[in-house]
Amino acid sequence: MQPTTLIQLISEQTMPNLLPALRLKPTRLVHLGTPKTAARSACIAEAARRSGQSPALETIQLSAMPGIAETSNVIKQAVAQAREQGQTALVNFTGGTKLMSIGAFAAATELRAPSLYVDTDDKVFVSGKTGDGLAEMLEQDFSFTPLRNLLTVDVVAVANGRERVTGGRPWKPYAELAQHLLTHSEEDRATHEAIFGPGGWLPGWREPRKPHDWLPVLERGFTLPPETARLAAECRLVETDTAGLSHLSAATTQPMRDLTQGYVTDFNRAYFKALADIQQTTAFTYHSPVTGPVVVFDHNPY
Repeated sequence: MQPTTLIQLISEQTMPNLLPALRLKPTRLVHLGTPKTAARSACIAEAARRSGQSPALETIQLSAMPGIAETSNVIKQAVAQAREQGQTALVNFTGGTKLMSIGAFAAATELRAPSLYVDTDDKVFVSGKTGDGLAEMLEQDFSFTPLRNLLTVDVVAVANGRERVTGGRPWKPYAELAQHLLTHSEEDRATHEAIFGPGGWLPGWREPRKPHDWLPVLERGFTLPPETARLAAECRLVETDTAGLSHLSAATTQPMRDLTQGYVTDFNRAYFKALADIQQTTAFTYHSPVTGPVVVFDHNPY
């Protein structure tokens, strides 16, 4: 197959740029960005490299508010340069502003260059029908399915400018609890209700806003299904009192209690760290109708 230059519009959202880069394995990436989004370009290219590719990267910085004509002219130059180098030029008009997208589409149409739109809702690539060759590049498969093994947590994190995505709690101590909740949906629902239900420990996950407001909440107990309570206690998420009520473990709640005792050097940092400890612990009760129960070990890694 002829080498490919993938021309893309860069915005704050990186997935519409990362997905075609991983799927098409271009020889060269040409990224058009504004001063606000230009830094994302290198992140996308690095994510492609983490997945085993080695595309050359050219970043073209447009004005802060590029219009249709500006974008279209730059796209035309990029397409012409790619063709001069014996490469197929493909235009991804998904990102950028609406005016940038219109300009990119117009340029692809005028030069009859193949183009695509990344439909993340339906998980497919959509041809812009501005030129021939996209179906062959995608091997007649417009779905995201071939990307399944390439979209690792590391690759997605790097595309979003994050080098480190772990560093939270080790997962093995929580595996038995996660498996139990996954295979006992009635206990999963009961656990979620006990923590976040209308009469639960933290109704609707409405968190207090100040450390002192947390104190009465931390004193309240909640009733978990017996086996769930046992497994949660074994991995030190909760502790059970003589009345059979569960409480968040002392290790989890102590940082928040400490904040009510006196001055700290960096209150905001200490508060959010204390809050994260509580959120990490209670989030193990979160479940979704699609994936089932989820155990969270590193709150908001991005």
